[in-house]
This record gives sequence, structure tokens and C-alpha cells, in this order.
Amino acid sequence: MAQETADISLLAADLRGVPRTIRLARALRRTIATNIILALAIRVALVPLALVGVADLWVAILGDVGGTLAISGYSLRLLRGVR
Repeated sequence: MAQETADISLLAADLRGVPRTIRLARALRRTIATNIILALAIRVALVPLALVGVADLWVAILGDVGGTLAISGYSLRLLRGVR
């Protein structure tokens, strides 16, 4: 029961991994915030262009897919690990 309600659970008696886990959690929070800001910025830029007819449907689709790929690539940086 305690593991399900805890913010963090230690699976070993070794506490040396705790600082790395905290750094990783902070990096994850920054990455999530950046991803949300980038996704919103892409949509804020594309929606008005599509509404006035400057960007047609394909431009909006490519911008959305490109933004999704960029955000996914940015998130993959976390797999390298935090020092």
C-alpha cells in the first residue's frame, strides 16, 4: 500500500541513486513544460495562417506532424540520462 501512494519508492538499500533520480525528475518536468509550450506555439502560429488562407490544410498537417516529431525528438534526450 505504501508503494502505491509514495512519490518515490526505493527498490534497494543503496541511497546513492536518489540524487540522480531527483535530477531526472527535474529534467522531466522541464521537458514536459517545454513540450507543452512548443506544441501550443506551433498551433498558435498555424491556426491564424490557416484561417486567413495563407496556409492550406497540407501546410497545417505538415506543421503539426513536424512539430510532433520535433517534440518527440526533444523528449528522447532524456534517454541519454542525466548526469
